[in-house]
Amino acid sequence: MTALIVTGDEALASLLSSELALFVPPLVPRRLTALAKPDLAGVSLLLFDLDTADEKSLPEDAPFPVFTFSKRRAADADFSRPFSLSAFHRRLAQSLAPSDAAEKRPDTSFSLSYRPGALTVNGKSISLSPAEEAIFSLLYENRGRPVSEQTLAARLKASPGSNAVSVHISHLRRKIDIPCGHRVLTSLRGQGYILLL
Repeated sequence: MTALIVTGDEALASLLSSELALFVPPLVPRRLTALAKPDLAGVSLLLFDLDTADEKSLPEDAPFPVFTFSKRRAADADFSRPFSLSAFHRRLAQSLAPSDAAEKRPDTSFSLSYRPGALTVNGKSISLSPAEEAIFSLLYENRGRPVSEQTLAARLKASPGSNAVSVHISHLRRKIDIPCGHRVLTSLRGQGYILLL
């Protein structure tokens, strides 16, 4: 199945592309920026950014689900940015899966609670190393907003050019994203890492 992403926002395009890959079967993203008449042949889903794309190219009676996104026009959009990824997954699964295929839908419900020294995901206590705790606490303080790799490296007191941040982010993803069933900790090209809660 092909998902058409129409946006001029690199961060949104990257986030949506990575999230679509988590579905079973995965949705193949195809990205377009500013088109008067996009080619909709073979498209199963349209994700449309009202803030950066030409609204005239939005089809009126599409034979597939269409979701709109906006920061500035929240009342007109299906998803006001920033938006909950779990809500996005739920709506996407509902609109794409036939009613008899509920068992194939990804489980998008999860719970995450955190206080220094205690992280719980879906009721299970997750142990973090001191470095993972340092990174996670900063991401949690800034949840929903990107934190630069340089800021995270400074928190770790890592030497310049070190890959310490990416190594610990990888460990955190295994500990958090896998139990949640979808990506909660992700990267935004050129902006850093973001905890999507």
